[in-house]
Amino acid sequence: MMVKKIVVCLLGLMLALSFEWAKAQDFPDNPIKKVSLNASEEEWIAQHPVLKAGVLRTAHPYEYVEKDGSYRGLSSSYIKIIEDSTGLKFKVVPIDNWKDMQEKFNNGEIDILPLSARADVWNLGINYSNPYIASSLGIFASSSVAFVNNLDDVQNQKIAISGETKDHFKSLLNDQHHFVVFDNPEAAMRAVDNGELDFYIGDIMHSKVAINKLGLHKLRYVAPVVGSAYDFGVGVPVANRKLLEIVNKVFAQIDPQQHFDIRHKWTNEEFGNQELMKRFAQYILILLGIFAIILAGITYRHQVLRRRALQLSQSQKMESIGRLAGGVAHDFNNMLSGILGATEVLGRKLGADDPRQRYTNIIEGACEKAAYLISQLLVFSRDNERQFSYVNMKECVNEALSLLEHGLQKKYTIKEKFSAENYAVLGNCNLIQNIIINLGFNAKDAMSQGGVIEVVVKNVTLTREMIGDLLIHAKPGKYLEVSVKDEGCGIPEAIQGKIFEPFFTTKEVGKGTGLGLAAVYGIVRDHKGSIGFETSDKGTKFKIYLPLIRQQEAKMQEKTTSCGVNGKIMVVDDEPLLLEVLKEILKMLGAEVITVNDAREAVKVYQENSGIDVVMLDVVMPHQNGVQTYRQLREINTELKVVFMSGYNRDVDILNILEENPNVRFIGKPYKLEECEAVLNDILS
Repeated sequence: MMVKKIVVCLLGLMLALSFEWAKAQDFPDNPIKKVSLNASEEEWIAQHPVLKAGVLRTAHPYEYVEKDGSYRGLSSSYIKIIEDSTGLKFKVVPIDNWKDMQEKFNNGEIDILPLSARADVWNLGINYSNPYIASSLGIFASSSVAFVNNLDDVQNQKIAISGETKDHFKSLLNDQHHFVVFDNPEAAMRAVDNGELDFYIGDIMHSKVAINKLGLHKLRYVAPVVGSAYDFGVGVPVANRKLLEIVNKVFAQIDPQQHFDIRHKWTNEEFGNQELMKRFAQYILILLGIFAIILAGITYRHQVLRRRALQLSQSQKMESIGRLAGGVAHDFNNMLSGILGATEVLGRKLGADDPRQRYTNIIEGACEKAAYLISQLLVFSRDNERQFSYVNMKECVNEALSLLEHGLQKKYTIKEKFSAENYAVLGNCNLIQNIIINLGFNAKDAMSQGGVIEVVVKNVTLTREMIGDLLIHAKPGKYLEVSVKDEGCGIPEAIQGKIFEPFFTTKEVGKGTGLGLAAVYGIVRDHKGSIGFETSDKGTKFKIYLPLIRQQEAKMQEKTTSCGVNGKIMVVDDEPLLLEVLKEILKMLGAEVITVNDAREAVKVYQENSGIDVVMLDVVMPHQNGVQTYRQLREINTELKVVFMSGYNRDVDILNILEENPNVRFIGKPYKLEECEAVLNDILS
């Protein structure tokens, strides 16, 4: 029933988006009024019926020239208004860059510049019309870089920038920054997207459009450059004062609705279907977030008054929300598996050089974002156990502190101390780093005037008495303690029992979701660890305890090129779409495939087909689940090799089977083609 409601909601969103997109592409034009001209202005137009307009070839969405020579962009709409209201005609002269524009203007090859901004670097006699649009510079970074507020935060970083931007903003972009100058904005953006540099500075609107057009999937906008605002108007030679008067008369009669319609048209047209797909993905994420809020609100209603009572209450709450989140996650991960699998198959068939690959990349990116949000919901369940492996905590914490340091201003100092003899734990390094970063930013927020964040890592032995004072029940034994301490004013006693509740926050609206400490709690619990805190008016210290394992060398898992799958695979899944996609994936990898869409038929099909090397079983199926099917098949062949698949998690039965039988593996949905290949080759070998 819940899935049907979700599907209905998604269909409603799709219809709304379709309507919005159609409306954006076909808005009604406002009627153009003839401007009132005096005799001298009419005489000037009669003497100059056709003017040469210098138009930049690639300045999306402001102006650009198509391959067929057609003039497009924001400025084209304003030039069209000038033509319709005055009788003037303009001939487009394509221009490669601003230096080319300057040269042609000086030589008299251009009569008017539709897109012109005041700048000290112009070495020519030019007058500017009243502006028709404003813009400013922005800071862009690759997805691996975060937490930048302004230009001062990147003083020690290498910044990609175009020569034009560097020249136009000499006073703003001073020598305190390390700029790497490129010939054009596109080359500068590619350098950041490829990881050669950390940051790029350029015009916000143009950069956002270029990111989509160039398929720069790692580059994103992070902050504005304060004080960099500028206007665009029409530029005319100083000698043509009459032309400037005419242009300003036209602009004076353009009403605000016309300005809005023009901006709306070109920004929507520039992004096109790609932007629509991304916005659709964002609405899906918002929908999932709403479900998370509803689920959390149902379970988390009561306050905890004492610390011991909080331990039991938190445990019960997390178990409940884990089950609820898991139910939603199972169905959504099944949907995402079909979408992601089909997209990867399509991508491989298109080939790496096919320009349509950018659309498959957009779909894959949307699936990964949706899968990430689902994984955040499953922090409250126990789904992440399947991703656990050996972790060197010294390296893991150091990497987290490096990321944290990028997001802190200079008034904050991180002081770390590593004194442990054993740093080996079984866990997920990404999730553990999430803990450190969350606690680090909470510490920063507690010290608005700056201060020291102290991080200490050491070995401890927890007794039953010590565990009794912590918030999560754990077994006595040897643990690694990671503490994060601030010098703030402490946590008020009235809210100490609420701080780990999802969506509880003391921050203003829009300043935080309240999921930080709840996620920390869930991650620590999933690692079979515990958590405690000490607070006073001199600061707060959070202590994370993770169980130690014997020191050992981590196995180097080098990434190898695809070698395919050599074997005969039987796939059992009740979802026809997933069955068809997985069949196509396995055939593409070189395997021989047999598919079964009813678990009750699996035994019969297995008996009728000899030489089956691996059986891939969906865990949750109607009539008969994957575990029941596995036990029936084991009665036929005790050496049977099985890969369980699920969109949620491994229940107790699956965990027991994995521990008892070395011929069993587990893969979580949605999975990528490479993951499927790796699991099958692992079990076949």
